[in-house]
Amino acid sequence: MNIHENSKLLLYTVLFGVLWTKAASLLCMPFLTLYLFKHTQLSITSIGLVVGLQPLALCFGSVIGGYISDNFKRHIILMLSLFISSLVYLGFYFTAKYLILIPQMIAFAILSLLNGFCSALFSPTSRAIISETAQNAKENVKFLHLRYMALNLGAALGPLVGAYAGIAGNIQAFLITSLLYFSYMIILIFTFRNYSSEKAIPNNNGITGFVAALKELLKNRLFITLLLSLTIFNILYVQLSSNLALVINKSVIDGTIFFSWMLSLNAILVVVLQPIIYFVIKNRNQYLVIACGFSIMIVCSFLLIFLPIGKLSIIFFVVSLTIAELLIFPTSSILVAEITPEKTRGTAFGAIDLEYLGSAVGPATGGLLIQYFAINGFFIGMFLISCLCLITYLPCLNLRNKSQHHL
Repeated sequence: MNIHENSKLLLYTVLFGVLWTKAASLLCMPFLTLYLFKHTQLSITSIGLVVGLQPLALCFGSVIGGYISDNFKRHIILMLSLFISSLVYLGFYFTAKYLILIPQMIAFAILSLLNGFCSALFSPTSRAIISETAQNAKENVKFLHLRYMALNLGAALGPLVGAYAGIAGNIQAFLITSLLYFSYMIILIFTFRNYSSEKAIPNNNGITGFVAALKELLKNRLFITLLLSLTIFNILYVQLSSNLALVINKSVIDGTIFFSWMLSLNAILVVVLQPIIYFVIKNRNQYLVIACGFSIMIVCSFLLIFLPIGKLSIIFFVVSLTIAELLIFPTSSILVAEITPEKTRGTAFGAIDLEYLGSAVGPATGGLLIQYFAINGFFIGMFLISCLCLITYLPCLNLRNKSQHHL
């Protein structure tokens, strides 16, 4: 194979891995809370702490994981993360089967942390590799949209396969997930044997180099502006999987069933609409694409302040949020690749995951709005948050125009 063919093989193998690992992890992780509640003696608070360690480790660990991917061979980082993940899920299986009480809680907590850090290695490294395989800016847009589609296909398939295979909520799901991660690692080993064009590795200066890379990102005003706006948007986006259930429960009969349908509607729309949206926006100004996503949520939440809240208005909210998501999330990865130098791109892809701090505070924010200001106050809050997203992002447009003018 020539270098171009090797790059394409690597691209599709990594894209397949994004789908495969996402689906594999969701065979069991969404049901971890349910399993711990049914089969252990841990309190609900303890279960929440254990499960919450994984996204916490992912959020902060991605910065370190991205830096590591800049300073070591990326294929080694990918395979290491897969191997450790396989051991982690195997650890979940043996912990669930053989340990009890305090040792079990400690083991689950450690494994949950390790799981988050493994994801923190895999996510920025895979994005950096996908971006590197692009021959030009147009391909970069296409490939990062394909990554987002693969991620969502995996997210849609994993829980369904787990449920229909009868392994959801059972310890066998941990064992199967471990085997799936290990099998993909084997696939990567054979793929990388044919890929010999990996770029030179920057000098690794340990903590000093890490601090220097972070300082360089902090000086990048485009990157910081993008990160702040995405963090605020995540406060809004996380309502879909958190407080929307409360809104529906207060406004719709048989709210639990309708909420499940809304989650399914979001997943289906992502898969169906993403190819359409990609073809519409692929030749557009990517900076304006994100601004359009924020603007859609401003209009949507403003209208919902005045509309009666029922099934149709909630469907309108979910559809609008899904379209905004498809305009904002994959495009943000494209911009990160565009506005950061290649030597720190992995670090940048890791640091942008700090946006999920918005997901951490979002449920509490929405809950407080509902508790003190009712449903109408909730959508007023969503309108203000949407406006804040766009206001925070506007300097990004100005900075981009200035940088182009100077060029």
